[in-house]
Amino acid sequence: MKFVLQTVFPGWWRRRLERRFRRNYVSSGAHLVAVSEHTRQAIRVFFPELKDRDLQVFYSPNTSTGDDRPIATGERYLLCVSGNRWEKNNLRAIEALDRLIDTGLVSDVRMKVAGARAENLHYRMRHPEAFDLLGYVDDHELERLYAGAYLFVYPSLNEGFGYPPLEAMRYGVPVIASPLSSMADILDQGALYFNPFLVEEIMGRILMMMDPARHAEFARRGHEQYLRVSQRQRDDLEGVIDYIVG
Repeated sequence: MKFVLQTVFPGWWRRRLERRFRRNYVSSGAHLVAVSEHTRQAIRVFFPELKDRDLQVFYSPNTSTGDDRPIATGERYLLCVSGNRWEKNNLRAIEALDRLIDTGLVSDVRMKVAGARAENLHYRMRHPEAFDLLGYVDDHELERLYAGAYLFVYPSLNEGFGYPPLEAMRYGVPVIASPLSSMADILDQGALYFNPFLVEEIMGRILMMMDPARHAEFARRGHEQYLRVSQRQRDDLEGVIDYIVG
């Protein structure tokens, strides 16, 4: 029923959530924390009555399961995740690679999409043999996919924090991503950005990452950014505990 209401009456549903938020948090004087600078400012934009409220930013905790690199298969592939969620915008990434292959601009490269099945996609691929639509994968398999990827593509339209590109950066996998919402905040100079609404721009960034020197440069930048963010996550985990109990 919730899904039907969200789909059929999106405006009404949004206003309902806003009213509930104002009732539960704004009027109550509750303390709020945000997981990114983007999230903090978004809260202020939608709820200007909080402009004088002290909104602390504490990065979401690091969820990486370990430092051992899973054994990769040696395949040369681009990786997308959360393919079943429209806001992750993976269909444009799929179309970008499909068109690159069709025009002969790239070859010998595949795309693996976790979380998506063919029946979820309303797009007829010209080269379906170049795509692995994997559906749900467990944590172990997902780690293996991250570790073995040549390039991680993240055209997300909305992120509160942004774990997936950080997971790729952890393994030294270059990232091309949307700069929307929290992405530029979290990834900083570690990723190469594109307009997520333009398939042609995603195509261009994929082509740019086919250059070995640029690929190596963003592999280095991304891993360094992951280390910076993970240190901030450790510090902020202690900070939020102090904030709660202080």
